[in-house]
Amino acid sequence: MDTDDSGNSEGRSLDAHTLASLLTLPVFGAAVLLVLAGMIFFVPRFEEIFRQLNIDLPVPTRLMLLASRMCVRGWFAVLPAAALAVAAPMLLARRRAWAFYTAGTLLALVLAFGGFASIYLPVVKIQQMLTKKH
Repeated sequence: MDTDDSGNSEGRSLDAHTLASLLTLPVFGAAVLLVLAGMIFFVPRFEEIFRQLNIDLPVPTRLMLLASRMCVRGWFAVLPAAALAVAAPMLLARRRAWAFYTAGTLLALVLAFGGFASIYLPVVKIQQMLTKKH
């Protein structure tokens, strides 16, 4: 491999920020897909169960169901917005994109776990109702 006078190798080299961005991009993309998949495919199944049982839902659960309905009904807007959220940092701020991806991944995972925990809250209430009947 040829080097110039400064010791850099010929061709394109990646700086640490770009490399970090490229490494965190797939993780952030996977986190966004995880949240969207849950909102579109997982949460609506519970909404029907809750409706059939006619129970009072806690506010976090109602908010999660509302967000899920918005994702299902507006998928044509949500999917491009998610793709833009994944691609924009790399296109606009390459040197700091890794920080956005890292923070975004953590936020997406917290929202996913917190949101899906809000779906679990009524399940506990249903279980308590069923054990009281027996």
